[in-house]
Formats: sequence, structure tokens, C-alpha cells
Amino acid sequence: MNRLLTSIFALCLGISSLGQVSITPTFATQNDTVIVTFDASQGNGALVGVNTVYAHTGVITNVSTSLADWRHVQGNWGTDDARLKMTSLGNNVHEIKYHINTFYSVPTSETVTHLAFVFRDVTGNTVGRASDGSDIYVPIYAGTFAAAITSPAGGVGTIADASDSVILAGQSSLPADLEFSVDGTPIASATNTTTLSHKLYFNTLSPGLHSIVFTADNGNTIVGDTLEITTRTTTPVAAKPSWGKPGYQWRNDSLYLELTAPGKDYVYVIGSFNDWKLDEPYQMNVTSNDSTFWIALDNLTPGAPVSFQYYVGPDAIRIADPYSTMVLDPWNDQWIPDSTYPNLPDYPTGLTTEPVTYTDPNAAEYNWDNSYTYTRPDREELIIYEMLIRDWSAAHTYAEVINRLDYLDTMGVNAIELMPIMEFEGNESWGYNPSFFFAVDKYYGPSNELKRFVDTCHKRGIAVILDLAINHAFGQNPLVRMYWDGANNRPAANSPWFNPVAKHDFNVGYDFNHESRETEYFTKRVLSYWIEEFRVDGYRMDLSKGFTQKNTLGDVNAWGQYDQSRVDILTNYANTVWALDSTNYMILEHFADNSEESVLSANGMMLWANMNHEYSEGAMAWSSNFYGVTHKSRGWSDMHAVGFMESHDEERMVYRNNNFGNANTAYSTRPLDTALNRVALAATFFFTVPGPKMLWQFGEVGYDYSIDFNGRVGNKPIRWDYIANPKRRALYAHFAELNRLRAQHDIFRKDGNWELSMGGYTKRIGLSNDTMNVIVLGNFNIITSTIDPDFDHTGMWYEYFSNDSLMIEDVDSVLTFQPGEYRIYSDIRLKAAPFVEEPVDTLPEPPTGNRVEVYPTVVSHSDVLFNIGTTKANYLEIYIYDVAGNQVWSYEEYGMDPGGSVVYWNTLTNSGRPVSNGMYIYRINRLGTTESGKIVIAR
Repeated sequence: MNRLLTSIFALCLGISSLGQVSITPTFATQNDTVIVTFDASQGNGALVGVNTVYAHTGVITNVSTSLADWRHVQGNWGTDDARLKMTSLGNNVHEIKYHINTFYSVPTSETVTHLAFVFRDVTGNTVGRASDGSDIYVPIYAGTFAAAITSPAGGVGTIADASDSVILAGQSSLPADLEFSVDGTPIASATNTTTLSHKLYFNTLSPGLHSIVFTADNGNTIVGDTLEITTRTTTPVAAKPSWGKPGYQWRNDSLYLELTAPGKDYVYVIGSFNDWKLDEPYQMNVTSNDSTFWIALDNLTPGAPVSFQYYVGPDAIRIADPYSTMVLDPWNDQWIPDSTYPNLPDYPTGLTTEPVTYTDPNAAEYNWDNSYTYTRPDREELIIYEMLIRDWSAAHTYAEVINRLDYLDTMGVNAIELMPIMEFEGNESWGYNPSFFFAVDKYYGPSNELKRFVDTCHKRGIAVILDLAINHAFGQNPLVRMYWDGANNRPAANSPWFNPVAKHDFNVGYDFNHESRETEYFTKRVLSYWIEEFRVDGYRMDLSKGFTQKNTLGDVNAWGQYDQSRVDILTNYANTVWALDSTNYMILEHFADNSEESVLSANGMMLWANMNHEYSEGAMAWSSNFYGVTHKSRGWSDMHAVGFMESHDEERMVYRNNNFGNANTAYSTRPLDTALNRVALAATFFFTVPGPKMLWQFGEVGYDYSIDFNGRVGNKPIRWDYIANPKRRALYAHFAELNRLRAQHDIFRKDGNWELSMGGYTKRIGLSNDTMNVIVLGNFNIITSTIDPDFDHTGMWYEYFSNDSLMIEDVDSVLTFQPGEYRIYSDIRLKAAPFVEEPVDTLPEPPTGNRVEVYPTVVSHSDVLFNIGTTKANYLEIYIYDVAGNQVWSYEEYGMDPGGSVVYWNTLTNSGRPVSNGMYIYRINRLGTTESGKIVIAR
């Protein structure tokens, strides 16, 4: 029965070979010409009424790793591809004809086992799939003698009520003796024929799993096909335990599962404990209100991990638990390297489809370091660094970010905002397409590494803020899939969580209904989870203006008007967070009318203040006004406006300068050196304004790739080599110096007496408190300009950057500023002399081969440069020891690509502990090599 195992594999997964899609000849081999017929009224029904349908198709072969591993895919998505255009036969039936090997260009070394399909309209926006939203597969046969069950069609009847019956039909490719059996007992037979049918009454079978086998015996060979059908009794009604809640919980060696699924007929749990079979002992109980399904699994192997899914009827969909903290993905896990996620459990290929929940009762717990005291930065004093790990770390791991925290710490960053790290669709993404809100996306590493990242940040006094996209979810999310309207390709009208049609413009994915009780409960669980489990310091709520049920589609202005329901929803969520810790952050990407934002601010929330346009215009020497960076511009009592010059959503300032900056014959803002200085000018009028601030990664070194480089959300070059450029490094130092000023002098952090003249081409900031007065001046023009400093009093004033002093005898005197020049004056000297890093005019060329260069070895300023060359994938460890053998600094980088790596040791900051003069020993470890030498610090 050499066909039997393949057939079991196909039908156990509910693969549609009949009904929705059929082929002629029935028993096609890969050497045949076939006619593929698609009935759009079957399956999800999305293409009903569409006249022109296109096939999107590939093959599953002997080298495919799973059913998700399509090979030799044909079809250009979203185009009028003539090769894939099907012929309409009317009545929603379409067909296409081709020779399998030729059409797919199958190599002679591969054997085709299945044809794989989805179908689409010309745009690709409407897609025909199986009834559960999965892809469609049709088996291909290897020889001339084959047999198949042709009814029930497409796996229909996998779950059957005891009162049901089904016509069993089987067909063989050659005359043979045919037989149907159930659980090994023959129930129908015929001799020397090609077809056999039999009506099976399920009340003749006991409740549970049954194996229906169809065989054909031609006297020399026996071939066959298998279908598994589960007969079920009425769903048992039982009250759930008082401690039960949606999701899953280990209680000793028992696993409790609970799924909210109002109106569903039944739910089975399938998994590693029952070989992914639908069997009666695993039908879940339902509560009397017909909304909650639950079960306790008691006969599990003690201490062993469990993988599972819910099988939800009547839709016959397989979903992972919506509260999964780890999921196994049949499409994307295979591309995650072991260096990123060591020992990632295998997906149960061949046993099920779609993501599955993975839970280990003995998973290694993270041991939090409780030896230090962590004080969360005040809301008003945040310097937030927005980070997309994928485009900041070549290894895209928390470990590599941890290794570079010195870089952020030295710059004065006191909070890191991670773009969404919850399990999203695919591997490489901005993260705003979430599928599982409780799971750490494995592309960035294990969850314990995220905890180590938070722990390490907290040791340094750096807060960790998570970007949370819970305005919407995408198609892999189980809450979306459970209630799906296939005909309209959107969430069903009876979804407890989602609106069938978004209530506002600019929605992506599928729109959560935040007035729904189920959505409120789910969102509060999400908000609590990351704080309680990962100790994060708060959230940046993506697209928070979308938390509304007021329908404003087509009227963006109306969407932004005051919405009391939205205020109540967000305040309710914020109170959930503050009930856990009153100092946690709630930052909203809102951009609604100030009447609404004022209330949200007064209720304790911070809100994004997008000043990218204005600061970019100023840097380019066009007319601008920076006043909107402060809460005062909005009339708020609290310093809750999170100002930013750049964010993930906005164009890069230096790119704008390079391409659109203003110029005259004597001065241009476009050359790189000038563009970087113009950013320093803008930053001087950014960081000196009290209130929370945010910067986008690499803005501190003048990142100059457009946001649309490689597509808006596509990978961007990771340019750590920028820091080796003296001009870019000077900009980094300028950011650091301004943040040092903020940290040391509360006049730059606290609300007080301000005079802000932020419009036009010359700008002035006046700050005063009980101890000092500060005046910030800058010329944003491309010509020399005079500025009236409007000094508060006569006497001595001190310029911060030059360390010059200025005796003021006439407060009405004016000062002359060159284009792009900026100064900070104070009536108390802020420091004796600013540290000005010695310029490095030339740097050593990247070494060839596997050489290492250390420069300089006698240090008279701050930095030691390690220039590392490597010809193959490698790792790098650098350790610095004093003469007593005490380690004073370290750097670790794993998963290095071939090429070069530039590493700086800043001996002045050294994580806040400057290194004393003297001799030090460095040791550099790489694959198979260790190099060491001496460094002398003599300042």
C-alpha cells in the first residue's frame, strides 16, 4: 500500500483535492497535461461573482520541507498575467490547462507530490482559499495504478454528528477489487471495477476518531487512500474552574486551556499529546452561556513540552491560542539561524498546518538581578531612542543591542523605545503587522534575552518602552481567523473583536472594536502581561486615534475631532497600566484635535509631537517655527508633548538637506559637512527646550538614506562605520553634550520661565530659574545675520561651546552670527571648559584579511579604535585589563559577517567611569585566534 501514507498525510490536514478544485485526469502524474477546475463558490467563496480569475500556483515536491514550502511558483501577484488567467465556464467555475513538468519547470531530480494553489482577482486584493483560509492542495500520483477517495469532497465530514451520514465514493485508475473498511472492518466491496460507493451512517459508529480506508487490489499491487472522520456527541456543558481565564495555564502536570469563542459549535484540542488527531476525549467543554470552551489535559508526560492548536467548528479552522507566549511557524521559523535563536523547537511538519502554540512547563526562568536600585526617569525628562532592531543590529538580536548600550548611555539616552517586537507576520518587518500579542518574535531571539535586555538597561538607569500596535491585527491572528467572512474577505459581522470594515481612514490590517467587551479584556491582558512578565516601563500606543467606533471613513478631519468614547477607552487602558505602577509611561501616537489631546495629557498620558517638518525646514534654511515642540504651544499644564525631529515614519533630515537644502553662491546647506552642522544647529534648539524628547536611530550621526530606500518598510543599511567619520562623530558628541547639559542643569529639564522666539530665520530661547539665566541663539539663514540676545541683565555672560566670556554693558546690543552658527549663553559658567574631542583627520584603511589594528596605543584624548578585518563569519571579543588584572571594559559581537568591524573604546566616559592614566592590556578573541597588546593612557 505504497500510496496509503501519502493519502493519510493529505486528508488528515484537510487538503482540498475535490470539490473546490479538481483536475482531469483524476490520477494525473507530473508528466501529464491537466485541466485544473476551480469552483469559486466553494471554500472561502471570496471570488464569487468575479469574472476574471488568476491562479497563483506552485508544487510540493520530495525536497519541500513542508506543505508551506512551495517550489517553482508561477504567477506575478497583482498583475494581468496571461499565463495564469483562467477561462470562465460560467456559474463561478474557472479552468486552466497545462503540462505539469513544463509549466512549473520541474527539474528531473524532483518528484511532484501536490499542486498548490490560491486564486485571485487581477489586483490580488481578493483571494480564493480553502474554507479555513488555508492554501489548496491537489495530490499528484507517481504511477499508473492509483486509488483515491472521491467523496466526501475536500475533506468535508472530518467532524460528523452522530445523526449525519455520508456517501463514501472511491475510484481506482485501473479495474481492481475495491473495498471500504472502517477501523479495519470491511463495510463495502466490489470486484473488477474502477468505482465503489457506500452510504455510511455515523450512528453506527461510536463517538471518536475513525479511520476509513479505501483499497484497490489488481492482483499484483494494493494501493489505497485513507480518510479520518471523527464522530462527535453534543458538546459537553460544564462550568469552568473559578481560577480559569482565557489562554493556558500549567497547574503541576496538568495543562488548562480556555478559548473565548461565542457561538461556535464545538472546539477540539489537537497536539503533540494526541498525535494531532481529532478524538472525542479532546472535545472541549463549553460554559452554559455558550461562549467559553475549556479543558484540562491531565494525562501528559510530566515535565515535557507541549505543542497544540484548537480545531474550531463548524468552520474547521486550526488556530494557535490567542494568548500564546511562543508559537511555532511553518513558514518563517526555518529561516531563523541558530545564532539568533538556539535550539528553536521544530514545527510538527506533516501533522498539521498554521502556527501552533508551544509551551514548556520546565522552561528556563530568567533570573532577574535584584542587586541594584532602579529609578524610572521622570516623564518630563525622557530622552527616548526609537529603535528598529532589524536595522540597528546586523545580527538582529537583543544580545548585540546590549553590547552597544555604552554607545547610547554615553549619548545621554535614558529610554529605548523598541518598535513592535510582538510576534508579527514574516520575519523581517517594522512589526506593525502583529499576529500574536503575547509572544516575543523569534527573529530577535528568545524571550529571556529580551528580559536580559530590560534588566541590563535598568542597571544603567535606561527605561524600556514597547511600541504596541493594537489598533489592528493581521490575517494570521487567531482572533481574526475565528470569525471570518470569506465571501467579503474581511472579519465577519459576528466577530467579538473586529469591525468588518474599519471605522477610520489610514487603518491597516483589520480594525479592533475597542468598545467591545472582549477587545477591552484582551487589550488589558496584553498591557498587563509585558509589564508583569518583562518589567517594561510602558508603551507607545501606535495609531491610538484609531481606538474609536465613530465612523469617519472618507473624512480624515472628522476622525481627528473630539471623541469622548476614545478618551474614555484610552484613559481606561492607561489606568490599567498605572494600577500596576503609577509611574509607567503611556505615550500616544494620536495627532487629534488639541481639545482631545489636552484632556488626554491632563489625564496623565504623553503624546507624540511631530516636529520633523519644521526642524527639517530649519536645517535646510527655509522658514520654520519650532514652537510646537513644547507643551506650551498647546496650552497644556503638563510637559507631556514628546517632541521629535525624526521618527521611523518621517524622512531623514540629512537626506533632505543633501537634496533640498537652501543655498546661495557663498553658502549651501547641502554638502555633508554643512548638513551635519545644520542638524547640530537644530538639535541645539531641540534638546535645550525642557520636556520629553525622542530621536530616531542613527539620527545622531546624520543618517542620510531616504526613508523610501529599498521601499518604505524595507531593510536599510546598518552604518556603524559612520561613527568613524570625524564629522559624524562630532554630531554624536554634540547630542551627547546637550544631553549632559540637560542631566546636570534642571533649567533644561524643568518647567519654568521661558521666552521662546522659535519662528523665522533667527531663533532665541530664554530660560530662567532661581539660580541662573540661559539664552540660546541660532542663525538658521544662509546669510550672516544679527540677533538681539535680549540679555536679562548687564554683567558677565558665558558662552558654553567656546568657553568665552562676554561682558554685557548694554542689554540692547546685538550680536552677529554666521550662517548656521549657534551659541548658548548663561550668567553662571556651566563648566570650566568643554571637552572637545581631538579631530582625527585620517583613519587607517580597513585591514585586509584577518588583521587587527589598534589606534592609538598611546592615548592623549578619549578613544581607542579597534579596526578588525575578517574573511569569514566570525565572532569578536575585546577585553581591557589594568596591570592588576582587573577587567575595566569589554565588547562582544557574535555572528559577524565577513568584512570589517570598527569598535571604539571611549576611555573618558567608559560607562560613566573614566579610565585613569596608566598602562592597560587588551585581549582580542576571535575564531581560533587571540591577540593582545598594550595601551597607555597619558592625558
